Amino acid sequence: MLPAATFGTVVAVTGGASDLVLDDQRQRLYLVNSTRTQIDVYSIPQRRFLDPVAGTRLLAAALSRDGQTLYVVCNGASSLVMMSTANLQVSGRISLPAKPEGVAVGYDEAC
Repeated sequence: MLPAATFGTVVAVTGGASDLVLDDQRQRLYLVNSTRTQIDVYSIPQRRFLDPVAGTRLLAAALSRDGQTLYVVCNGASSLVMMSTANLQVSGRISLPAKPEGVAVGYDEAC
């Protein structure tokens, strides 16, 4: 068995992340923290967590192709939430007929 290698900086996350999204444009990592029902926002250049964004039973996330919107599925609320990456505020919400378990953004920006 080969020893595990660690690249970069190890950062402790309370709870745990069910999904991770890299925002190259803003140099951030968005961690969907299902245990704490929030999005943990990590600034890569500052090497620290910014203020988290609260949610309801968050499960997965995806970034729009232009990097302006973070799509987050809320399993408990049966909804898809759109969040502006510029100000980390909710910019829209769509109710879904079932509890979503994931999200992805296609070439045409369809979720």
